[in-house]
Amino acid sequence: MKKNSVLSTFVKSKSFPLIIILVVMTLITMVISSGVLQGAPISAMFTDGFLSRGNVIQVLYSMVIQIIMLCGLGCILISGNIDLSVGGQAALSTMVFAWLCKHSSMPWGIALLITLCVALCFGLVNALLVNKLRFPAFIATIGMSSIYRGLCSVMTKGDNIQIAKASFNAIGKTNLFGFLPVSFIFALLVLACFQFMLSYTRFGRSIFMVGGNQQAARLSGLNPDRVRLIMFLLNSALACIGGLLWSAQNKLASPNAIIDAAP
Repeated sequence: MKKNSVLSTFVKSKSFPLIIILVVMTLITMVISSGVLQGAPISAMFTDGFLSRGNVIQVLYSMVIQIIMLCGLGCILISGNIDLSVGGQAALSTMVFAWLCKHSSMPWGIALLITLCVALCFGLVNALLVNKLRFPAFIATIGMSSIYRGLCSVMTKGDNIQIAKASFNAIGKTNLFGFLPVSFIFALLVLACFQFMLSYTRFGRSIFMVGGNQQAARLSGLNPDRVRLIMFLLNSALACIGGLLWSAQNKLASPNAIIDAAP
């Protein structure tokens, strides 16, 4: 009985038609890319084209930064705000990390911690603009996005920085069972943690309350500014982590490419 209830709820949800569209588009892509329409056997749908082993691995790699960043962005949207600077934050974080690795002898773990602290400062600035100076989040974050992108170009005059840290780069290219990237598993764990937070924790309910009605949330004892501050800090941390995983996959930091890869 419970299974039927869960199934019926899922079918009636807004996600169901989107999943159906995704499945149909995937099947169409499989057929076209495998060459079945040109006379290739049906089995080619599962060995060539879209579902070939190499392509599936690359798709999973490309999803890592998207999943991690969208966890933070999703929470900010639920809270009634927006952050358009995540791409710039991720790019600048990777540039800081790569610069530290190249121009200092410190271990990359220390450089990573310093980079994460710098990224939290980005979130703090965004929260300050929205909470204290009362800029609309759209205006504040799109303006900061231009600043972050400009700083990326200033640091290296638009050039990429190679990351010559083998142990760090291994994080981005390590696969389980030959096809499942470790970074993708990490991204799924982050997604699961945020889903749990939103569904089962008091803070998760606070995010929904602030996004639904700030005045009612304030009268019930919540501090909307505090919730926004935490959301912007979390979002900046996730942008930094997503950017660093992208850099580990590509063994470099780029002032432009990661901005295009970010959601």
